[in-house]
Amino acid sequence: MTVRLVINCKGIKISTVKDAFEKSLRNRLLKTNPGMDYHCLTTFGSFFTKDIPLPAGTTIDFRQTADGKLVTEIGGNQIGVVCSKDLCRAFFDMYIGDIPVSEQTKEEIGKNVASIIGKSTDDAPQKAGSAPAVGDFKKLDCAVRKGVVGWEVIHAINNK
Repeated sequence: MTVRLVINCKGIKISTVKDAFEKSLRNRLLKTNPGMDYHCLTTFGSFFTKDIPLPAGTTIDFRQTADGKLVTEIGGNQIGVVCSKDLCRAFFDMYIGDIPVSEQTKEEIGKNVASIIGKSTDDAPQKAGSAPAVGDFKKLDCAVRKGVVGWEVIHAINNK
């Protein structure tokens, strides 16, 4: 699974991105695993301390690998990898969990997932033999245009 954020305003600082993610992730990690040491969060936050410019249009991609790594790229350049299934779960919980950062974003992702698998959220389950092609799941574009602290979530891509 990948979430792509696009900076949609001038002058946003990398420290603003770092602070927003750390606050939300810390709360989610605390809720799911109160005894953890937060080393994964410290490592994740360290990627955002570099002097990385974020002009409007810059993409920030967060990708979870099958083995529980959260890969972060800014402008197509990998800035870090954290091996933590807890962090991956907390990160994607921000967008599709019980209390997302944007309910509208969560709903749009759900609608787009449903359209990819060939049904709307109001339709009955698919009939036998009408399953979507494997290729449909390789790229799951969820064009979500909801601003979140100066950036937009524009793609959620299923990498399976």
